[in-house]
Amino acid sequence: MIRMQAHSADIGWQQSATDGIVGTQGKAQPLQAFRIDLKGAQSNSSIEVQAHVAELGWQPAVSNGAVSGTTGKNLPMEALKLRLTGPAAETYELFYRVHVSDFGWLGWTKNGQIAGTTGLAKNIEAIEVRLVPTGAQLPATGIPSYISLPSLASQAYITGEGWTKSVGNGEIVGTTGKAKTLEALKIDVPSQLTGSVSYSVHVSNVGWMNSVTDNATAGIIGQGQKLEAIKISLTGDLSKYFDIWYRAHVEQYGWLGWTKNGNAAGTGSLSYRMEALQIKITPKGVAAPGSTQKPFTDKPFKVNYALLDVPCLLQMPQLPTGCESVALTNTLNYYVFGLSKTTMADSYIPRSNWDFVTSFWGDPHSARAGNCCSAPAITNAANKFLAQRGSSLRAYDVSGISLEGMYSNIQDGAPVIVWSTMYQQPIGQQYAWQNYNGKRYITVTNSHTIVLRGFDRNTGNVYIADSLSGYKTVDASWFNRLYIQRGSQAVVIK
Repeated sequence: MIRMQAHSADIGWQQSATDGIVGTQGKAQPLQAFRIDLKGAQSNSSIEVQAHVAELGWQPAVSNGAVSGTTGKNLPMEALKLRLTGPAAETYELFYRVHVSDFGWLGWTKNGQIAGTTGLAKNIEAIEVRLVPTGAQLPATGIPSYISLPSLASQAYITGEGWTKSVGNGEIVGTTGKAKTLEALKIDVPSQLTGSVSYSVHVSNVGWMNSVTDNATAGIIGQGQKLEAIKISLTGDLSKYFDIWYRAHVEQYGWLGWTKNGNAAGTGSLSYRMEALQIKITPKGVAAPGSTQKPFTDKPFKVNYALLDVPCLLQMPQLPTGCESVALTNTLNYYVFGLSKTTMADSYIPRSNWDFVTSFWGDPHSARAGNCCSAPAITNAANKFLAQRGSSLRAYDVSGISLEGMYSNIQDGAPVIVWSTMYQQPIGQQYAWQNYNGKRYITVTNSHTIVLRGFDRNTGNVYIADSLSGYKTVDASWFNRLYIQRGSQAVVIK
C-alpha cells in the first residue's frame, strides 16, 4: 500500500491518501511539495521520488516518505519521477500522471519516467499514483505524459555563400544589412512529442511551392530564384502544445511583423528578396515575441499612387474656426465611427483663453473669438475618444514626419492630419507663439488643418480633404512647403 501527501500553495499540507489523487484541480493551486511512502511492503522496499522545481531544476531523489520539492519558497513543482526500489519492484510497478496548469491531466507513465513539463512554466496541481502488478498495461489516453520545449534548428542557403550554420530557437538565420539573398531553407524541430514542422516558401517567378517537413530543403538552389515569403506550421501533438512564431527580413522593408502557425510572412509577387528569418517556438497562447504589425505585404515599398476614401464634412457654418476638430472628425469617420460635425469640438477638445497647444484657444463656433489648436490637443482628444469606444486604434503625434513618411502611412491605409493654410495660400503673419515640452509652437493669421488622403508620384500631386473647400488636388512640393512653414505638425490614427 502507498501513502502520499501534497503541499499546495495557499493550502499547505493536505490530508494524506492511498492509491488515488492528491492536490487540487480547477483551483489554480500549484503543488509545491510531495511525499510518498510504501507501507506494509517487504523490508528494504521503498518509493524514490525526484522533483523538478521552478527556478531550481531537478532536485536530488529522496525516499522513505521524505519531502520532495520545497515549502515556504513559493516555488511550484513542474515535473517528477517515481520509482519502486527493493524487492517490491520485482512484483509491482508504479503508474502515475500529473495535472498541469493550462493543460489539465497529462498521460500516464511509470517506473522512473518523467511526468509533467520542463521549460514551459507550467505548474503541477495534482498527482495520481497507482500501485499495480508487474506487467499491467498503462491506461491509454492519447496524451503525452511529459512535455518540454522542443529544440529548433534552421539553416539558410545564401546566394554565393552556400548553407549557413544551423541556429537555434529564437535566433536569426541569414543576414541583415548586406543585401544578400536567401534561396532555400531547412527547418527541424526534434521533440519527444508526435508531429513535425511543415513549411512552404514563395519563390520568385514560381510562387508558392509544396510544403516540406523535418529538415527537407524548401526553395530552389543555384538558379537565381530568391525566397520572398514563407509559411511554417507544427503538426501532431507539437501543434496542440506549442505555437511557432516567425518573421521575415525583406528587401526594402527590413523586418516585418511576427506571425505564427501557417500564416504568410514576407512579400508576395514584388520580387523583393528575403534576407533573413527569425523563428521562435513558444508554449501555446504565449504572447508574440514582438510586433505583429504587417507580417506579410504584397504592396510595393513605394507605390506611385494611393488614394483613401476619407469623408469630407465642411466646417461651415457651425465651426468657422474649428478646422482642426473637423479634420479629426473626417479622419475618425474614415474609420467608420459616424461622428457628427461638432462632437469632437464640443465634447473632447478642451478650450482655453490662451493655450493653443493642448486646448483650443477661444471658441471654434465663433469667427471672431476662435483661433486654433495644435497637434497635442488633437492627439489627446482622439485617444480619449478611441479609449471610450474601446477601439484598438490610437492617435500618434508624428510632427516632423517627412512627406515620404506621410506617403508610407497613406500606403498603409492611414490618412494624415496636417497643419497648413487656408485654401493653401502663402503663409500668413505669425501672431502668437507658445512653448510646450521643449518645442516652440506658432500660429498664423490663415492657419488651417486638412487631411492628406492620397498622392500621385507621376503627377507630383497630393490629394486632401479640406473642410473649407472640399476635395482638392495640390502640388506636392507646395503642400510640403506649407506643412514645414506651419511647424511640421501632423497626427495619424492607426
